[in-house]
Amino acid sequence: MVSLKWNRVAYLLIAILAIAGCNIHEVAPDVNHISVHSRFIEYDEAFLKLNPEDDLAPKIESLRDSFPAITDLYIDNVMSFRKRGDTTDLYLTEIQGFLESELVQDLKVTVDSVFPSMASFNQDFTKAFQYLKFYFPEYPTPNIYYLIDEYSYACFLFPDDGRDAVGISLDMFLGSQYPYKQLFPTNPAFSEYLTKTFDPAYMTKKGVSAIVEDLVGYDVGPQMIDHMILNGKNQYILEKIFPQFPDTILWEYTHEQMKWVKDNELNIYAYLLSENLLFSTDIQKYQKFVNASPNSPGMPEEAPGRTANYIGYKIVQAYMENAANASLIDLISNQNTQSILATARYKPDLKQ
Repeated sequence: MVSLKWNRVAYLLIAILAIAGCNIHEVAPDVNHISVHSRFIEYDEAFLKLNPEDDLAPKIESLRDSFPAITDLYIDNVMSFRKRGDTTDLYLTEIQGFLESELVQDLKVTVDSVFPSMASFNQDFTKAFQYLKFYFPEYPTPNIYYLIDEYSYACFLFPDDGRDAVGISLDMFLGSQYPYKQLFPTNPAFSEYLTKTFDPAYMTKKGVSAIVEDLVGYDVGPQMIDHMILNGKNQYILEKIFPQFPDTILWEYTHEQMKWVKDNELNIYAYLLSENLLFSTDIQKYQKFVNASPNSPGMPEEAPGRTANYIGYKIVQAYMENAANASLIDLISNQNTQSILATARYKPDLKQ
Protein backbone atom coordinates (compact mmCIF):
# COMPACT_ATOMS: atom_id res chain seq x y z
CA MET A 1 0.00 0.00 0.00
CA VAL A 2 2.79 2.41 0.82
CA SER A 3 4.60 1.83 -2.45
CA LEU A 4 1.39 2.26 -4.44
CA LYS A 5 0.60 5.52 -2.68
CA TRP A 6 4.21 6.62 -3.04
CA ASN A 7 4.13 6.04 -6.79
CA ARG A 8 0.96 8.08 -7.13
CA VAL A 9 1.71 11.17 -5.07
CA ALA A 10 4.29 12.52 -7.51
CA TYR A 11 1.57 13.01 -10.12
CA LEU A 12 -0.08 15.59 -7.89
CA LEU A 13 2.64 18.03 -8.84
CA ILE A 14 3.39 17.24 -12.44
CA ALA A 15 0.38 19.16 -13.70
CA ILE A 16 1.42 22.36 -11.95
CA LEU A 17 5.19 22.21 -12.48
CA ALA A 18 6.20 23.36 -15.91
CA ILE A 19 9.95 23.45 -15.57
CA ALA A 20 12.51 21.54 -13.60
CA GLY A 21 14.80 23.00 -11.02
CA CYS A 22 18.46 22.84 -11.95
CA ASN A 23 21.54 22.20 -9.85
CA ILE A 24 24.28 24.78 -10.22
CA HIS A 25 27.70 23.58 -9.14
CA GLU A 26 29.78 26.63 -8.37
CA VAL A 27 33.53 26.61 -8.41
CA ALA A 28 34.80 26.93 -4.83
CA PRO A 29 36.57 30.22 -4.13
CA ASP A 30 40.34 30.25 -3.68
CA VAL A 31 40.96 30.71 0.04
CA ASN A 32 44.63 29.77 0.19
CA HIS A 33 45.61 33.40 0.76
CA ILE A 34 43.34 33.74 3.82
CA SER A 35 45.26 33.61 7.08
CA VAL A 36 43.55 31.99 10.06
CA HIS A 37 44.95 31.44 13.51
CA SER A 38 43.50 28.59 15.57
CA ARG A 39 44.79 26.75 18.58
CA PHE A 40 44.53 22.97 18.41
CA ILE A 41 44.77 21.69 21.96
CA GLU A 42 44.99 18.02 22.86
CA TYR A 43 43.35 18.48 26.23
CA ASP A 44 42.96 14.75 26.70
CA GLU A 45 46.75 14.47 26.83
CA ALA A 46 47.08 17.29 29.35
CA PHE A 47 44.34 16.02 31.66
CA LEU A 48 45.18 12.33 31.59
CA LYS A 49 48.84 13.06 32.29
CA LEU A 50 47.84 14.14 35.79
CA ASN A 51 49.22 11.71 38.34
CA PRO A 52 46.45 10.47 40.68
CA GLU A 53 49.04 9.91 43.40
CA ASP A 54 50.01 13.60 43.44
CA ASP A 55 48.27 16.39 45.34
CA LEU A 56 45.76 17.16 42.60
CA ALA A 57 44.66 20.60 43.80
CA PRO A 58 47.76 22.50 42.59
CA LYS A 59 47.91 20.34 39.47
CA ILE A 60 44.34 21.27 38.54
CA GLU A 61 45.10 24.92 39.27
CA SER A 62 48.09 24.75 36.94
CA LEU A 63 45.90 23.14 34.29
CA ARG A 64 43.35 25.90 34.79
CA ASP A 65 46.06 28.53 34.30
CA SER A 66 47.09 26.92 31.03
CA PHE A 67 43.59 26.22 29.73
CA PRO A 68 41.17 28.53 31.58
CA ALA A 69 38.24 28.24 29.17
CA ILE A 70 37.93 24.47 29.16
CA THR A 71 39.11 23.27 32.57
CA ASP A 72 36.18 24.28 34.80
CA LEU A 73 33.75 23.50 31.99
CA TYR A 74 35.22 20.02 31.68
CA ILE A 75 35.26 19.41 35.43
CA ASP A 76 31.83 20.88 36.23
CA ASN A 77 29.69 20.29 33.15
CA VAL A 78 31.19 17.80 30.75
CA MET A 79 32.34 15.24 33.32
CA SER A 80 30.37 16.48 36.37
CA PHE A 81 33.23 15.73 38.75
CA ARG A 82 32.19 18.71 40.85
CA LYS A 83 28.50 18.80 41.74
CA ARG A 84 26.47 21.98 41.56
CA GLY A 85 26.93 24.11 44.68
CA ASP A 86 29.92 22.11 45.96
CA THR A 87 32.51 24.49 47.41
CA THR A 88 34.80 21.76 48.79
CA ASP A 89 37.62 19.80 47.20
CA LEU A 90 35.67 16.55 47.22
CA TYR A 91 35.56 16.64 43.44
CA LEU A 92 39.29 15.90 43.45
CA THR A 93 38.44 12.40 44.66
CA GLU A 94 36.21 11.97 41.61
CA ILE A 95 39.04 13.07 39.36
CA GLN A 96 41.44 10.72 41.12
CA GLY A 97 39.08 7.81 40.49
CA PHE A 98 38.76 8.81 36.85
CA LEU A 99 42.54 8.90 36.39
CA GLU A 100 42.96 5.53 38.11
CA SER A 101 40.16 3.79 36.22
CA GLU A 102 41.33 0.90 34.06
CA LEU A 103 38.38 1.55 31.74
CA VAL A 104 39.56 5.12 31.17
CA GLN A 105 43.13 3.98 30.68
CA ASP A 106 41.99 1.39 28.14
CA LEU A 107 39.85 3.99 26.41
CA LYS A 108 42.87 6.28 26.11
CA VAL A 109 44.85 3.45 24.51
CA THR A 110 42.04 2.93 21.99
CA VAL A 111 41.79 6.64 21.25
CA ASP A 112 45.53 6.84 20.66
CA SER A 113 45.38 3.87 18.30
CA VAL A 114 42.61 5.48 16.23
CA PHE A 115 44.17 8.95 16.40
CA PRO A 116 47.97 8.50 16.42
CA SER A 117 48.25 12.06 15.12
CA MET A 118 45.81 14.95 14.86
CA ALA A 119 47.73 16.66 12.06
CA SER A 120 45.37 15.75 9.21
CA PHE A 121 42.32 16.82 11.23
CA ASN A 122 44.00 20.10 12.11
CA GLN A 123 44.60 20.65 8.40
CA ASP A 124 40.95 19.93 7.59
CA PHE A 125 39.78 22.32 10.28
CA THR A 126 42.19 25.00 9.07
CA LYS A 127 40.89 24.71 5.51
CA ALA A 128 37.29 24.86 6.75
CA PHE A 129 38.15 27.95 8.81
CA GLN A 130 39.61 29.63 5.72
CA TYR A 131 36.27 29.19 3.98
CA LEU A 132 34.49 30.30 7.15
CA LYS A 133 36.59 33.49 7.17
CA PHE A 134 35.90 34.02 3.47
CA TYR A 135 32.14 33.95 3.99
CA PHE A 136 32.06 35.43 7.51
CA PRO A 137 35.07 37.77 7.67
CA GLU A 138 34.10 39.28 11.04
CA TYR A 139 33.79 35.94 12.78
CA PRO A 140 36.86 35.19 14.93
CA THR A 141 38.48 31.90 13.98
CA PRO A 142 37.56 29.25 16.58
CA ASN A 143 39.90 27.09 18.62
CA ILE A 144 39.66 23.32 18.82
CA TYR A 145 40.02 21.24 21.99
CA TYR A 146 40.33 17.46 21.71
CA LEU A 147 39.29 15.52 24.81
CA ILE A 148 37.92 12.29 26.25
CA ASP A 149 34.62 12.44 28.11
CA GLU A 150 33.52 8.81 28.42
CA TYR A 151 31.02 8.98 25.55
CA SER A 152 29.14 12.07 26.77
CA TYR A 153 29.21 14.73 24.04
CA ALA A 154 30.50 14.44 20.48
CA CYS A 155 31.01 18.18 20.01
CA PHE A 156 30.12 21.30 21.98
CA LEU A 157 30.68 25.02 21.58
CA PHE A 158 31.95 27.30 24.33
CA PRO A 159 33.50 30.80 24.69
CA ASP A 160 37.28 31.00 24.74
CA ASP A 161 38.82 34.43 25.37
CA GLY A 162 36.83 36.44 22.86
CA ARG A 163 36.21 33.71 20.33
CA ASP A 164 34.35 30.42 20.07
CA ALA A 165 35.95 27.08 20.70
CA VAL A 166 34.76 23.57 19.90
CA GLY A 167 35.26 20.69 22.28
CA ILE A 168 35.56 17.40 20.41
CA SER A 169 35.34 14.10 22.26
CA LEU A 170 37.63 11.69 20.47
CA ASP A 171 35.94 8.71 22.12
CA MET A 172 32.82 9.56 20.16
CA PHE A 173 34.65 9.02 16.84
CA LEU A 174 36.27 5.61 17.27
CA GLY A 175 34.67 4.13 14.16
CA SER A 176 31.39 2.53 13.16
CA GLN A 177 32.72 -0.90 14.20
CA TYR A 178 33.42 0.19 17.76
CA PRO A 179 30.93 -1.56 20.12
CA TYR A 180 28.98 1.54 21.16
CA LYS A 181 25.69 -0.34 21.06
CA GLN A 182 27.05 -3.12 23.26
CA LEU A 183 28.25 -0.58 25.80
CA PHE A 184 24.88 1.20 25.91
CA PRO A 185 22.26 -1.31 24.65
CA THR A 186 19.22 0.62 25.91
CA ASN A 187 20.36 4.15 25.06
CA PRO A 188 18.74 5.36 21.80
CA ALA A 189 21.59 7.85 21.34
CA PHE A 190 23.74 4.84 20.44
CA SER A 191 21.39 3.32 17.88
CA GLU A 192 23.06 1.91 14.77
CA TYR A 193 21.77 4.64 12.44
CA LEU A 194 23.56 7.18 14.65
CA THR A 195 26.73 5.30 15.56
CA LYS A 196 27.57 4.72 11.90
CA THR A 197 28.71 8.36 11.93
CA PHE A 198 30.77 7.97 15.12
CA ASP A 199 33.73 7.75 12.82
CA PRO A 200 36.85 9.90 12.23
CA ALA A 201 35.60 10.71 8.72
CA TYR A 202 32.73 12.72 10.19
CA MET A 203 34.60 14.49 12.97
CA THR A 204 35.60 17.71 11.20
CA LYS A 205 32.15 18.12 9.72
CA LYS A 206 30.45 17.60 13.07
CA GLY A 207 32.80 20.04 14.78
CA VAL A 208 32.13 22.77 12.22
CA SER A 209 28.39 21.98 12.32
CA ALA A 210 28.35 23.16 15.94
CA ILE A 211 29.72 26.51 14.74
CA VAL A 212 27.36 26.82 11.78
CA GLU A 213 24.28 25.95 13.83
CA ASP A 214 25.23 28.65 16.32
CA LEU A 215 25.75 31.20 13.54
CA VAL A 216 22.41 30.38 11.93
CA GLY A 217 20.62 30.36 15.28
CA TYR A 218 18.16 28.07 16.95
CA ASP A 219 14.94 30.11 16.83
CA VAL A 220 12.52 28.31 14.59
CA GLY A 221 8.81 28.56 13.93
CA PRO A 222 6.32 25.80 14.76
CA GLN A 223 5.69 24.55 11.23
CA MET A 224 7.65 21.80 9.58
CA ILE A 225 8.62 24.15 6.75
CA ASP A 226 10.31 26.40 9.32
CA HIS A 227 12.49 23.49 10.46
CA MET A 228 13.17 22.50 6.86
CA ILE A 229 14.40 25.99 5.98
CA LEU A 230 16.52 26.25 9.14
CA ASN A 231 18.14 22.87 8.52
CA GLY A 232 18.46 23.69 4.84
CA LYS A 233 20.44 26.83 5.74
CA ASN A 234 22.80 24.81 7.90
CA GLN A 235 23.33 22.27 5.15
CA TYR A 236 23.82 24.90 2.45
CA ILE A 237 26.46 26.72 4.51
CA LEU A 238 28.27 23.47 5.34
CA GLU A 239 28.44 22.70 1.64
CA LYS A 240 30.18 26.05 1.08
CA ILE A 241 32.64 25.51 3.91
CA PHE A 242 33.46 21.95 2.83
CA PRO A 243 33.46 22.02 -0.98
CA GLN A 244 36.01 19.19 -0.97
CA PHE A 245 33.93 16.84 1.19
CA PRO A 246 31.55 14.27 -0.36
CA ASP A 247 27.85 14.88 0.18
CA THR A 248 27.56 11.56 2.00
CA ILE A 249 29.69 13.02 4.79
CA LEU A 250 27.88 16.36 4.82
CA TRP A 251 24.47 14.69 4.94
CA GLU A 252 25.56 11.71 7.04
CA TYR A 253 23.91 9.38 4.54
CA THR A 254 25.20 6.20 2.95
CA HIS A 255 25.85 6.31 -0.80
CA GLU A 256 22.60 4.43 -1.37
CA GLN A 257 20.61 6.79 0.84
CA MET A 258 22.12 9.86 -0.79
CA LYS A 259 21.29 8.55 -4.25
CA TRP A 260 17.76 7.70 -3.18
CA VAL A 261 17.10 11.17 -1.80
CA LYS A 262 18.46 12.86 -4.92
CA ASP A 263 16.55 10.54 -7.24
CA ASN A 264 13.30 11.06 -5.33
CA GLU A 265 13.27 14.81 -4.81
CA LEU A 266 9.93 15.18 -6.60
CA ASN A 267 8.40 12.20 -4.79
CA ILE A 268 9.51 13.47 -1.40
CA TYR A 269 8.04 16.91 -2.03
CA ALA A 270 4.82 15.50 -3.40
CA TYR A 271 4.44 13.19 -0.42
CA LEU A 272 4.92 16.01 2.08
CA LEU A 273 2.25 18.00 0.26
CA SER A 274 -0.17 15.10 -0.02
CA GLU A 275 0.10 14.43 3.72
CA ASN A 276 -0.33 18.13 4.59
CA LEU A 277 2.97 18.10 6.43
CA LEU A 278 4.70 21.21 5.09
CA PHE A 279 2.73 23.61 7.25
CA SER A 280 1.87 21.20 10.04
CA THR A 281 2.55 22.35 13.60
CA ASP A 282 2.29 18.84 15.05
CA ILE A 283 5.91 17.94 15.71
CA GLN A 284 4.93 14.35 16.52
CA LYS A 285 3.86 13.98 12.89
CA TYR A 286 6.90 15.51 11.26
CA GLN A 287 9.89 15.13 13.60
CA LYS A 288 11.33 12.08 11.81
CA PHE A 289 11.37 14.03 8.55
CA VAL A 290 13.54 16.82 9.99
CA ASN A 291 15.39 15.24 12.94
CA ALA A 292 17.75 12.28 13.17
CA SER A 293 15.78 9.12 12.48
CA PRO A 294 16.34 5.71 10.87
CA ASN A 295 13.53 6.29 8.37
CA SER A 296 10.86 8.59 7.00
CA PRO A 297 7.40 7.19 7.87
CA GLY A 298 5.17 6.49 4.90
CA MET A 299 8.03 6.46 2.42
CA PRO A 300 9.69 3.34 1.00
CA GLU A 301 11.92 1.31 3.30
CA GLU A 302 15.06 2.57 1.61
CA ALA A 303 14.19 6.19 2.47
CA PRO A 304 16.43 7.51 5.26
CA GLY A 305 15.29 9.90 7.97
CA ARG A 306 15.44 13.68 7.58
CA THR A 307 14.23 13.55 3.98
CA ALA A 308 12.33 16.84 4.38
CA ASN A 309 15.63 18.59 5.11
CA TYR A 310 16.76 17.79 1.58
CA ILE A 311 13.78 19.72 0.28
CA GLY A 312 14.61 22.52 2.72
CA TYR A 313 18.14 22.59 1.35
CA LYS A 314 16.87 22.72 -2.24
CA ILE A 315 14.55 25.61 -1.31
CA VAL A 316 17.48 27.48 0.24
CA GLN A 317 19.59 26.73 -2.82
CA ALA A 318 16.86 28.15 -5.08
CA TYR A 319 16.53 31.18 -2.81
CA MET A 320 20.24 31.93 -3.07
CA GLU A 321 20.11 31.59 -6.85
CA ASN A 322 17.19 34.02 -7.12
CA ALA A 323 18.17 36.54 -4.43
CA ALA A 324 20.49 38.90 -6.29
CA ASN A 325 23.99 38.95 -4.79
CA ALA A 326 22.78 37.51 -1.48
CA SER A 327 25.61 36.46 0.83
CA LEU A 328 25.57 33.74 3.45
CA ILE A 329 25.25 36.51 6.02
CA ASP A 330 22.13 37.71 4.19
CA LEU A 331 20.79 34.16 4.20
CA ILE A 332 21.19 33.92 7.95
CA SER A 333 19.66 37.36 8.48
CA ASN A 334 16.48 36.47 6.60
CA GLN A 335 14.43 34.55 9.15
CA ASN A 336 11.14 34.96 7.31
CA THR A 337 10.16 31.57 5.94
CA GLN A 338 7.47 33.00 3.66
CA SER A 339 9.91 35.50 2.19
CA ILE A 340 12.41 32.73 1.46
CA LEU A 341 9.71 30.58 -0.15
CA ALA A 342 8.47 33.46 -2.28
CA THR A 343 11.95 34.34 -3.52
CA ALA A 344 12.99 30.71 -4.04
CA ARG A 345 10.03 29.82 -6.27
CA TYR A 346 11.14 26.25 -5.66
CA LYS A 347 10.23 23.56 -8.14
CA PRO A 348 11.49 20.03 -7.58
CA ASP A 349 13.54 18.29 -10.22
CA LEU A 350 11.22 16.52 -12.68
CA LYS A 351 13.82 14.02 -13.86
CA GLN A 352 12.21 11.14 -11.92
